[in-house]
Amino acid sequence: MNLGVRIIKSEICPECKAYIKMLDQANFPYVLYDGDAEENEDQLDAWHIFDFPVVHIIDKDTGKLMHAFQKGSISIFALRMKMAEIKRRN
Repeated sequence: MNLGVRIIKSEICPECKAYIKMLDQANFPYVLYDGDAEENEDQLDAWHIFDFPVVHIIDKDTGKLMHAFQKGSISIFALRMKMAEIKRRN
């Protein structure tokens, strides 16, 4: 299983900027999802996202959502632990 991290963010969110900076400093790979884009509104509603940042663990091969952390900054340790747990289960 090829897992990755998706960060759902807003340009006006200072927590988002700080979280992304932390991931960048740790060279932790992620993809960004623009929470401000009108074309993403339906998907954000489907995911029940109303505040940012939100962190998803996804299957990079299929795009399937494997785990959703709700709003907040999730430590890199917590990300790695959850990814290892998902791999063990699958």
